Amino acid sequence: MSADFADYRDRRLAKVKPSTVRRELAMMSHVVEVAFKEWGVGANLNLLTQIRMPPSGEPRTRRLGPPEFTKLMSAAQGARNSDVPAIVELAIETGMRRGEVLNLSWDRIDLARGMVHLP
Repeated sequence: MSADFADYRDRRLAKVKPSTVRRELAMMSHVVEVAFKEWGVGANLNLLTQIRMPPSGEPRTRRLGPPEFTKLMSAAQGARNSDVPAIVELAIETGMRRGEVLNLSWDRIDLARGMVHLP
């Protein structure tokens, strides 16, 4: 019953942040959807869609402080791949996410202008 999921939601909210509960419920909902659509298990009604999700949390705006940056760059210098420090610094300075950095190709980088194009 959807009341069981609502009870789970409320108990979890007493222990963890709303964003954690939202992720957990979204994962459960996905499992129910896959079970029905892909495997033919269960009913065509996802009970998790019948309950209210916890409110979204406030977005974070945190940046590394100077001591943290120094420690991170020191660790990056010790990596087996000598490109790691430059990659870490690029990610920090641009705010690029891991996938954006890893999917960069030279045709999207303009060294002369100091620019990277992210489509």
